[in-house]
Amino acid sequence: MSTPGQSTQSPGRNAVAAMALLLIALLAPLVSRLIPVPRELPRADGATGLPWVTGSFAPPAGYHELNDPLRLERVQRATSFTDGDRAKGRAESAWFRPSRPVVRIAVAGYPGNPGQQLRAEFRDAAGVISPFSYAGPDPRESWREWALPRPDAAVAVRIVAEDAGEATFGWVAFSHPYRAWPGWIAHAIGALRPLALTALAFLLIQTALARGAACRGSVALLTSVAAAAALLALRKPWALHTPQLWAEDGSIFLVQAEQLGLRSWWEPYNGYLHLLPRLVAWLSLRSTDVAWWPAVYNGCSFAVTVGLFLRIASTRVRLPAKPALMLAVPLVVGTGEVLINLTNLQWITAFFLVAHLFLEPPKSARARTGDLFILGVVGLNGPFAAVLAPLFAWRAWRERSLDPSLAFGVVVVCAAVQGALALGTGPTLYGAGEPLRPLMFFSVLGSRLVTWTFFGPEAVRALPVWAHAAGGMAFLSLLAVAALQPGRDRADRALLVATLLLLTAACAWRVRADLWQDDNLVNGDRYFFIPRVLVAWLVILGFRSSLRAAAWTARGLAALGLALHAPHFVLPAPPDYRWKDSCDAIRRGVPARINTLPEGWFIEYPGRPPRP
Repeated sequence: MSTPGQSTQSPGRNAVAAMALLLIALLAPLVSRLIPVPRELPRADGATGLPWVTGSFAPPAGYHELNDPLRLERVQRATSFTDGDRAKGRAESAWFRPSRPVVRIAVAGYPGNPGQQLRAEFRDAAGVISPFSYAGPDPRESWREWALPRPDAAVAVRIVAEDAGEATFGWVAFSHPYRAWPGWIAHAIGALRPLALTALAFLLIQTALARGAACRGSVALLTSVAAAAALLALRKPWALHTPQLWAEDGSIFLVQAEQLGLRSWWEPYNGYLHLLPRLVAWLSLRSTDVAWWPAVYNGCSFAVTVGLFLRIASTRVRLPAKPALMLAVPLVVGTGEVLINLTNLQWITAFFLVAHLFLEPPKSARARTGDLFILGVVGLNGPFAAVLAPLFAWRAWRERSLDPSLAFGVVVVCAAVQGALALGTGPTLYGAGEPLRPLMFFSVLGSRLVTWTFFGPEAVRALPVWAHAAGGMAFLSLLAVAALQPGRDRADRALLVATLLLLTAACAWRVRADLWQDDNLVNGDRYFFIPRVLVAWLVILGFRSSLRAAAWTARGLAALGLALHAPHFVLPAPPDYRWKDSCDAIRRGVPARINTLPEGWFIEYPGRPPRP
């Protein structure tokens, strides 16, 4: 029976609503493809076969391939980023005939920086030229539309750009002038998917919280696991329907599995073991054709993440609001490089260690063996056993029973193995020996963990460095204080705060973001994935605060973060390098260079070693 003022919701009605929202999310991209892509304006002189732009600018390529929300695949583009940020030059387009009341030009880079100039020039029938300089915000690494009303007397338009800047991030890019449907139509259709996903996330979280603090029903928990898995697939669909190798997937794990055989399992990379990627690469080599390896790699990564959701859903894990905690993993902001990615699987498996800190003792020897096996595998899959060892030691000391002591022993062994390898191989640390820059250090933490998470990417770009540092540290301090307030689950909340502090310190030390000149929300984002999820978990636990103001503040922050993240939820598909067409050299065992993700990365395949 519900108490007065408490709403009762029909599970059937919620299921229908969830299915409808999921259907909208799936169909919206199909509808958006019906909108014609932008088309280039014709030349004013009617010539064909001539370059559209002259000067030293070049088409974007390689690492400089930019985010394209405008669908410019049929529109030519040029950039001054020809040899890094410090390249200089000038470019001038041909004259084009403006056939619509609005002339549209795509802009990227930093046209507002000193030394950068970008302008459109309209010419009338008498030859009088009217220049219009770009005065919008810097689009950075993404194409942004510059819509210019055509002067009444204009018969032609051209673009002129100059890059004479000396500073880092000193480049500018522009496109061939084009015609396209009004942007609001595409934005309206494009908004359907993120809005539907946001509403679906709210519905799932609300349903989870309404079913009780721990959501104890096994059906409800399994439904939450399925929902989290569905959101994960929706976040990065191309990783499943068009799988490709990513970075070390091919250049390290694939190549060394073939070159070293079983020895590759224990071959350190970057100073420590990556046991799971090694196992997957070795098993793929011996069980499937090379054309299927990317599917196996990504499929195993997806399965391990779903396994994490099942682990969190276990009745032995004493965490409240488990469905909401599971949903935070695919919903939290980020570049998504950690998700469905074998190379970066260690950032997912670290959460198995976190979940074990909240694990109740097993009731059978079989369950105990399974717990220790999971700890051993994930402890040898990245350096996080060493980072979290103090918390396992504290738990073993506090409880002084068999299972915490065994868990601590396994973690210590894994930490010792990884530590010995790190000392033996001497991994190169970025910025080793450089003094700490505190302002930039705390600014990056504030922007990556707080500003971006709850206030969106535009807030990151708009606020100065000191604002990220001060605001972020104030927010995290208040979050920790709120988590340590007396009340139910205080011990678990305190343990979660300690976990956040240790992992944040370790990741920030490893990436040395304080040495960056600018935070573009792309560099080293995997290092902030675990702390960002843990911050989201603490905010979610704040929903249950006994202080109404704190509870509603936590809910408001979560709602704001979801709403601002929704337009960026589905990760854009990268170029398809057609692995099945390019992998035949590996099948034949002959040397080859094969393109893989991310853009600009490749496998230098040495050929199959001779059999003894």
